[in-house]
Amino acid sequence: MSNPHHEYQQQLDKKRYPNGYMGKIQYWTMKLNAEVMNTKSPDLRMIDSIHRKLNHFIDCQWKLDNPY
Repeated sequence: MSNPHHEYQQQLDKKRYPNGYMGKIQYWTMKLNAEVMNTKSPDLRMIDSIHRKLNHFIDCQWKLDNPY
């Protein structure tokens, strides 16, 4: 059984991100790496925040690539 909300969300995502989320994944991966490698003092709260954003976009890309 299909979920109308899920299908609507997929359509919106394809309009907003026609090339997928890889650009966002690359951006947030770069930010995560920069914060983790911060030699002065990596901020664990910032690392967690960036990690959550990265997970969000990975999940979105996964759903685009595997819709069912």
